Amino acid sequence: MDAIVDQSNPQIEVIDYFPGDDLFTPLRRRKGLPIGNLTSQIFANVYLSPFDHFVKEVLRCPAYLRYVDDFVLFEDNKAILWDWLEQMIVFLQNYRLQLNLNRCDIFPAKTGRRFLGQVVSITNRRLPGANVRAFRKRLRTWQEHPPENRQQRIGSWLGHAKQADAQGLLKTMNLNFTTTPITI
Repeated sequence: MDAIVDQSNPQIEVIDYFPGDDLFTPLRRRKGLPIGNLTSQIFANVYLSPFDHFVKEVLRCPAYLRYVDDFVLFEDNKAILWDWLEQMIVFLQNYRLQLNLNRCDIFPAKTGRRFLGQVVSITNRRLPGANVRAFRKRLRTWQEHPPENRQQRIGSWLGHAKQADAQGLLKTMNLNFTTTPITI
């Protein structure tokens, strides 16, 4: 793991102080993960496992989603969400992590928000219309000028679409969503 981290992409210089740091701690510690390397997903799962337990067992959040360092919590009471946010900030400081408060939103779950390329609400996950239109346009282009890896591209998009509530959409697109790869 040391070799992977030491050879990873250059990290931006950030001077962040956490409880227990001395004056020179930020200069001795790099910030970030080796982005693009599959190990970044593994590192995030291992490193953030205590956070998952904190959210589910201490905060007792009824619905929680996390992928690498992106996460969503669902709760009906806005005051509870604000309280959880404060508790998460304190908890993450123990792991030398900070939330990007510019990206922390509290909003009604029934409206849905974009998360990992889908619109997620408490009741469903949809594909954004712009993404579907862009994929349909790519399919038309690929009929005339098929890329060498067309099957993989279609399979990748289908894998993403299958994670959403999109079976009806895929049927209307005449794509078989139970089998990949697809020939078009």
